[in-house]
Amino acid sequence: VGDSVLLRGARFKAGAGAAAGVTASAFGGTIISFTAEEASDNFVQIQPAAFADSRDAEQSSGLITVWAADIAGILGYATVAEIFNTYPFTGQAQSSTIGSRVVKRSICTSSGCSTAGDGTAPFSCAVSDGVVGGSLSGCTFTVGSATSAGVTMSFVAYANAAGTIQSAPVPIRVWDARDSAVAVTVGSTTLNRIAGAQNPGCTAPLYQTTPVQVAATYTTPGQSAFTVDVTCIATLTSSDTTKVTVAGGRAHGVAYGPAPGGAGGSPGTAPLSPRVP
Repeated sequence: VGDSVLLRGARFKAGAGAAAGVTASAFGGTIISFTAEEASDNFVQIQPAAFADSRDAEQSSGLITVWAADIAGILGYATVAEIFNTYPFTGQAQSSTIGSRVVKRSICTSSGCSTAGDGTAPFSCAVSDGVVGGSLSGCTFTVGSATSAGVTMSFVAYANAAGTIQSAPVPIRVWDARDSAVAVTVGSTTLNRIAGAQNPGCTAPLYQTTPVQVAATYTTPGQSAFTVDVTCIATLTSSDTTKVTVAGGRAHGVAYGPAPGGAGGSPGTAPLSPRVP
């Protein structure tokens, strides 16, 4: 009587189309002979082989258990979960892509499976609570000129091989700033003519300049509003370029007289009035 010795291992591959669940297959074997290299004696005569598998003790037959990868759940996510709509200032739409990760039961022993591992899988997207002024095309959510503040609840859905639908919610919050929520201010509302100074071509008198600032108050339901400086992305224009021009974030006086509406970033304005001292 002695210790058992591992003589040979065997590898098996589960079919890619294995259904979700457990599939068991038993197999046996016979030892024909076991001879040492240094001698011609057979240590083992013809006898049934013993097997070591996922069960605790040696068995008279081997058992292969296949645990097909089953879907434990699906995780949905958005590349941008909080969108601050800057379309009123830049004229450019913004988008967020919805993606998913599928969690599979793939690590198993004789006592059962643990949930581990994840991967990508084909999925589709749909809106459950209505789009807040944006649009959903495929799995891309876009906000633009018609966007209003609020939360859009999208769903991603995945159908596994057994036809079971897994789904997960993906909330996307949209912040918006419009009309009265936008304030345009200037450092000085009066741009004086600089005595004795001429423009670079010496064709017209030179006036003072003043900085222009655009602030937007962003809101969304259920959250506290906040104000942010959007001067760097706002499009600044003048209502009367014969009196005032705007460039580089500053208003430049051109000629004597008021400029109604002055320099502003849509949809806000600020009055400016170049004058002769």
